[in-house]
Amino acid sequence: MNACPSCGEVMDVSLCDPYSKVICPECSTAIRVRADFLHFRIEKKIGEGGLSRVFRAVDQTLNRQVALKILSPEFSKDSKRAKEFEREARITASISHPNVVKVFSAGSDQEHYFMAMELVSGGSLDRLIHSKGKIVEKRALKIGAEIVNGMQAAQNSGLIHRDVKPGNILFSDEGVSKIVDFGLAKRELNKKTDSEEMWATPYYVPPEKLYGEREDFRSDIYSLGATLFHALSGVPPCSSDTSSIEELKILKQKKISLEVSAPNISIATCELVDRMMEKSPENRHGSYEDLLDDFNKAKNSLSQSSVKLVGAGLRIEKNEKSNAHFKMVLLLISLLAVVGSLVFLNAKSETVDGSNSSYEVEDNDFIYVDISDPKQSVTGKFQAAINMIVESDYGAAERVFGQIASSPESKQPTVNWSLFNQGLSILLQGDLERARSVFQRLEEKSDYTENPEDQMLYRFFRKSSQLLSQRKPISYDQLVNFDVNGYESMALLAFGFQNWEHGDFDDAEEYFQIFTMNDSPDDDYPWIKLLRVLPAPYLKDIELFREFPTLRENPNSNEVLTALNISDEIISSVNFHKIKEILNSRMLNYQRLSEQLVIKETKEEELRMSNLRIKELQKMLELRDGVQDYSSDFQFFSGL
Repeated sequence: MNACPSCGEVMDVSLCDPYSKVICPECSTAIRVRADFLHFRIEKKIGEGGLSRVFRAVDQTLNRQVALKILSPEFSKDSKRAKEFEREARITASISHPNVVKVFSAGSDQEHYFMAMELVSGGSLDRLIHSKGKIVEKRALKIGAEIVNGMQAAQNSGLIHRDVKPGNILFSDEGVSKIVDFGLAKRELNKKTDSEEMWATPYYVPPEKLYGEREDFRSDIYSLGATLFHALSGVPPCSSDTSSIEELKILKQKKISLEVSAPNISIATCELVDRMMEKSPENRHGSYEDLLDDFNKAKNSLSQSSVKLVGAGLRIEKNEKSNAHFKMVLLLISLLAVVGSLVFLNAKSETVDGSNSSYEVEDNDFIYVDISDPKQSVTGKFQAAINMIVESDYGAAERVFGQIASSPESKQPTVNWSLFNQGLSILLQGDLERARSVFQRLEEKSDYTENPEDQMLYRFFRKSSQLLSQRKPISYDQLVNFDVNGYESMALLAFGFQNWEHGDFDDAEEYFQIFTMNDSPDDDYPWIKLLRVLPAPYLKDIELFREFPTLRENPNSNEVLTALNISDEIISSVNFHKIKEILNSRMLNYQRLSEQLVIKETKEEELRMSNLRIKELQKMLELRDGVQDYSSDFQFFSGL
């Protein structure tokens, strides 16, 4: 039974799901069903799957937050599913490793089975992919290596996971990756799998499972490879999420190549992921030790050649067939780099265009060149830095643009464009003061030519840098001073991020929308099109900001409670700290107001009841006076 906090109406909620919303039949207030499971108090739902739901809860005995996984009601009544759920708890509890989510306890209460787990509050890889589209290579390798460590710990306990996917990879607040959900795990035995019922996620399921063949740790390696493929390329490794085994067999026959889907990824990483996703388990890594060695090699290779170009890039040969051949390759690269630089620097418009800055060498023995290589063209470095912004590696982009702007080899307007994008990279990191200093430097360098053909570009750099050097938001009125088409649209993007950091979300939204909607072709600046994806998550947060509930003047506690419930759901969907911080502050004010109103309304109710009792007593005294004349005859005065 639950009592409505607004009107006190007692409701039978025995048939309601834990923490579900119910409407009070008396006052129509939307409230949450309170749910205590033994000594756990539910606070909020944080996830849901096919068999269960996950809530944030408080262990009231140890006073710590946990993730409470509760089997769905329909499955709690199924003895087979209930036993599988208990088995999952025992299996996971047997593994103790920093890259595996820890299970503290399990049990059943109110006809619901549950397990209490470590609360991992940094989100999931699935959510990261959906918000970013794809993740940077360095982080993907870190995530992969950590999950391999976790899976190796499971294998040491004789277990395979059997459902590795982005949704089952969580991050702690410190950024540590953890594997969760051993619901499909089983002992690594020499027998075939049951192919009649397939619960594994189609995108990441290994081919051997489709044919009912024996699964082992190499099946988990395939699923992790498919997960990394999705994270790095932004698309799943197969084009359909069908649950039809026959359709999946056909799809899994196709050879998968990460390099084709994500040509900006280093060869070492492509080879690693491709081997993990080999159709035959025999062609995958023979042990987790071998797999970790390849992860380390890919990370070391990336640290030496960390910057890639979109589509194609300069490459050097890994395996020297002969010293003479190696020198010839380096000489050819040097000559092409010099020619590319001369073409770039002497072009009429001197724009940053990567169409002729690099060439593709069709050879699997080549890796991408490091941007610090003096033989790589300025254009190649510029394009690589643009790609870093797209991949959210803003710190690296800032450093590369700074190197280009400071290099004596760089000419105008490349220097100014590098300064502009360096400032943009710093704005994306949320540092207004450092961005301001870069734009001040751009203003000093804006007057670089007396050529009449370059005067429009000169005026653009000067106008935009002056506005971006101010310590205040940039009014939307400035839009009339810039051409929303072509290269001047870059000012709108920077204005949007400057206003965002100042908390002026209305004008930021206007600038973002204009920049995003402008799809006019500009052959001189193809890299601007790559940046059109940047405002999307910011626009989404602004939309959520607008949906945040507001209160009328003099609200009652019911209205504030309803607003708090809606606010909690909105804040959980926000991406960026800037909006979340503001909304959390508002929500805190609502909570304080709610507490004040509850106290005030409680006192008012107590006063009302006190006045009511006084009135009742007065009526009783009046009644007593009225019946005194009859007391001698009827003898009931003493009773009254």
